[in-house]
Amino acid sequence: MKGTKKNKDYFNALVIIPLLIIVLMFSLGQQGCQMPSQKEKLPTGLHTQILSGVDYISQGKQINVGDSFYVGFKLTNYDAKPRQGQVCIKDNLDDYYGGISQQCLPFNVNQANIITGTGKKTSVEPSTIEVVFPQQGQGQYSYQNLNVQLPATIYTNIVYTQSNTYSSTLSVPTPETESQHLTSDEPVSVSVTKTIHSMSDHYEIALEITLTKVKDVDVMSPDFKQKALLFGINALPLNFECKSQSQGFMNQALIDFNNERLIKCNAVTTSKEETAYPLQIRLDYGVVEHKTINFILNPTS
Repeated sequence: MKGTKKNKDYFNALVIIPLLIIVLMFSLGQQGCQMPSQKEKLPTGLHTQILSGVDYISQGKQINVGDSFYVGFKLTNYDAKPRQGQVCIKDNLDDYYGGISQQCLPFNVNQANIITGTGKKTSVEPSTIEVVFPQQGQGQYSYQNLNVQLPATIYTNIVYTQSNTYSSTLSVPTPETESQHLTSDEPVSVSVTKTIHSMSDHYEIALEITLTKVKDVDVMSPDFKQKALLFGINALPLNFECKSQSQGFMNQALIDFNNERLIKCNAVTTSKEETAYPLQIRLDYGVVEHKTINFILNPTS
């Protein structure tokens, strides 16, 4: 009987131990397959919002002839630099009805407070202002002389300049091909595809840079005279020769953003040493953000 019990215990051990190993391996395997958590993306850029409330005209609202109202905007800056520009408004009604001819007000939003906490976790405390029409001391808007219901629209433009520098690293000679998406909440994002070609005593670096508009705005030159943006590339000590659809240039050029979204740049190294070059791509442009407020104007009963 003792021999039988020993054999039974031995058999149970042979069964249980492999099962425990399998369970442990499965558990470790499950942990190993987990995707690393993505770094939290912080908001950037200038965010705009039309104010609403009892004193403000807003999308879809109905007002009566004689009602007083404001047109207001909330501007929130998530960048570590102040933002300046102007807001302009006008409506589609004649002066006879008390229509709003084009009016503009400047704005200046302070920079956001970028906070680096424990464990290198970063947070942003944005700076916010309100821009309200008509400006203080000039009363409120009010429509008149209307005896039928009428749909009406207020057109608004928020105008400011944008300047962004995207930083990355060009590793040579490996990886031989690499794509990077350098983006944020700004109206234009940048994608870069790198290819390395080996020559007898140096490497050739070929970049394809794609510009993509990610916000529904007009992209203008920094002086707002044409639909273009100022593009610049730098990776010292390399010198890049670039070309767009219509022009060739060294390091910097004004790009026709309506028709040119792909820029190709090439540079050569002075040796075949393994090197990491600090890449910077800079975009400077003007932004015109259009918003409309559609509302119903009712006659007095």
